[in-house]
Amino acid sequence: MKKFIALLFFILPVAFYSQVGYVDAENKIYDFLERLNDNGLLENYDSFEKPKTRREIAARLIELNNKRDLLNSIDKRKLDYFLAEFEFEIKQTTNGYSSLFGNSFGYLINGKPKFLFFSADTNVGSVFVNFIGGTEGIYKSEIKNGAFALPYIFGGKIRLTFGKHIGAMIKATNGSFFGEKDVLINEKPFKYNYKFTETSSDNIGSEYFDETAGYFTVQTKYADFKIGRDRMNFGYGIYKTLVGNNAPRFDYLAMNLRYKNFRFSYFHGKVLGSILRGEFHDIDGNPTSFVLVGDKWIAYHRFAFNVSGGTQFGVGETVVYHGRAVDLSYLNPFNFYKSAEHANQDRDNSMLFFDFKTLDLIKRVGISLAFMIDDIDFSKLGTGWYGNNFLWDFGLSYSPNFLSADIFRFQLVRIEPYFYSHKYYDNNFTHYGYNIADNFQPNSLNIILRYDFSVTENLDFSFSYLYQKHGANEVDADGNVVTNYGGNILVGHRLNDAEYLHFLDGIKETLNYAEFKFRYEFIRNYDLLGKIIYTDDKETSAYAFYLGVKATL
Repeated sequence: MKKFIALLFFILPVAFYSQVGYVDAENKIYDFLERLNDNGLLENYDSFEKPKTRREIAARLIELNNKRDLLNSIDKRKLDYFLAEFEFEIKQTTNGYSSLFGNSFGYLINGKPKFLFFSADTNVGSVFVNFIGGTEGIYKSEIKNGAFALPYIFGGKIRLTFGKHIGAMIKATNGSFFGEKDVLINEKPFKYNYKFTETSSDNIGSEYFDETAGYFTVQTKYADFKIGRDRMNFGYGIYKTLVGNNAPRFDYLAMNLRYKNFRFSYFHGKVLGSILRGEFHDIDGNPTSFVLVGDKWIAYHRFAFNVSGGTQFGVGETVVYHGRAVDLSYLNPFNFYKSAEHANQDRDNSMLFFDFKTLDLIKRVGISLAFMIDDIDFSKLGTGWYGNNFLWDFGLSYSPNFLSADIFRFQLVRIEPYFYSHKYYDNNFTHYGYNIADNFQPNSLNIILRYDFSVTENLDFSFSYLYQKHGANEVDADGNVVTNYGGNILVGHRLNDAEYLHFLDGIKETLNYAEFKFRYEFIRNYDLLGKIIYTDDKETSAYAFYLGVKATL
């Protein structure tokens, strides 16, 4: 341990870096940066991975400020908004911030970035404390011929820096609801919240939900080290094919290295596997329920290279394994996981991927491509052998500036049968039964369109549409798989399943999903959020309406 600490401080640069910490993957600044990147205004910006460090975000804002003459009027005001938010990271000052302690309750309605409390010294460290609260009314037409629920949350967030290179964050929220619980049971984050979904007879917490996130990080000029539990997004496009927003957050160790046009990223995390529910009797003969959840592990690494200011490519791997403690083969960031899996007797679920994005071919047009290989036997290519599992992810983006700040996006995702699944249940690419990527099933074709536009710096609109064609497994009345077409992430290839099949074989299912949403920040740090969803699938055609307020004070 002493040698590790000595090595860590040996690589700390002499230069001063006060921008310690990460910007949440859900922060609206990423849409802003990605759109201006597609306009050719950012050099070597990697949109494949989030969250990014506060240091990098601050540097990108400075880069855009140096090019502000190329921005339209709305983007200039958006840039000024974010420059104010990241004042401490950019200028090492807090003159533009406001808090309850120092501004009294007037800070609640002024136009400055708000904190319950903050204290910052560039030589010692900083602390920023926020209250988080919000509520959202939800109406769904398919629940009991129309039902309504009003969930609400409250909590807080503390972000800290220690000295010049150490940072930490902790966020915790609690909440409950009014109305029909069935309205919320399939909504994120309620659907995978343990206290909200547990149904045991002695349950006393099913009317509330809680959630937490946090990290501890050491950051230098060329390297970052992190232990965290927060939201990560890996992949290009609207929907992510590697790590998305579909599953719960999970805990992980991470490392990032960078030098000039090269970047290496790595994490090793713990996710949840199979769930066993049952009942036993205590010594008094009273029935008591129990839940057993298996642990499993996921590792990821990626080498990325910037070929030019607007073109980059990457190669990486992921692996999911279970049934043992942390495996040093995958805890090692610099190992070829596919070969390590073979050396470990072929028990695990590894995937190799390649990604590419360029902005250099057509002005204002971004072209992205990701190709993922779950397994491959070259001698059986083109035969329909079940073991050749691939995923293709193609994307286009175009920012014409019709409405001063807008962008069109297109994405096509083709997922072969059995991709993401595995012959061993706990090796499938899931966390608590949910795809670690976005909500995709194997043996499916997914076409996504989205248009985002801003009419002012604080009023954003978005329209998106998903068409999905799926080859589903044939199941009986009890849900047991009768014929396996590789169409369920939770059901891998079994001993007696067919050896050969083709893309979209199975029970044909289609999904049409349309979403319109808006965000209006009527006072700094107060957002009015609205959303309308239409869903048409094999079971129903339904509408859902959302309207809520979120505040970070």
